[in-house]
Amino acid sequence: MHGGNSITRQYFLPFQLTASDKFRTLWTAQTTAIFPPMRSLLAELLGTYFLVFVVGLFVGAVADFSLAPFAIAGVLAVCVYAFAHASGAHFNPAVTVAVWMRKKIGMTKLAGYLVAQLLGAFFAVFTLSLLVAWTVPAPLELAEVGQVILAEVIFTFLLVTVVLNVAATKATEGNGYFGAAIGGAVFVGAICVGSISGAVFNPAVATGLVAMGALSSSKLIVFVGSQLLGGIAAAWVHGIMNPAELESAAKA
Repeated sequence: MHGGNSITRQYFLPFQLTASDKFRTLWTAQTTAIFPPMRSLLAELLGTYFLVFVVGLFVGAVADFSLAPFAIAGVLAVCVYAFAHASGAHFNPAVTVAVWMRKKIGMTKLAGYLVAQLLGAFFAVFTLSLLVAWTVPAPLELAEVGQVILAEVIFTFLLVTVVLNVAATKATEGNGYFGAAIGGAVFVGAICVGSISGAVFNPAVATGLVAMGALSSSKLIVFVGSQLLGGIAAAWVHGIMNPAELESAAKA
């Protein structure tokens, strides 16, 4: 009988909750409302942080530059696997804009993700300055502006197309290869056009490179514009290939 009375008091007489029970109930209600969006923003911040951090180690000549494609693609892949459940694992404003264009996220999340990604990039640069005493001897050696633009547009298009098709399309939901595919796109781009544009493909990474001194601030608009153009084109092509998804999103 004592156990039954305890159950009755706990589940059917909420007005008899103790002060600590009421606090826990209020705390649970508040965190349930606050933490889901905070969780996604934190995931975007952390994923972008680790990506820019690893890029910075190679740019600062702390690590063997010949291994950069492996490490950068690898850290992107593992972060995608780690944080996809929380935010979709964009870590890239070009990806976020494309996902927004495909009506997978709303305007509020678009703005929040962009801010989180830029903060992640700046935190990575700050950490690098504390961790190692490195200086960038000179800005990255780049090809002519036209070649840089073309390389960044093409391979950002490839990267965002891969993201949309393996991680934001109903036909491929639940696959186990999305992280490897996304990392693979970056790896291929780094091998192919690393000597032309630095294989950036990401406005947050480009911003981090400017903060490190590895990229001239006057070149930032060239990179960001090229990358956003590639992402927008990828969203447009994805819409042509998957028109039903946009229609269903509009009805939701």
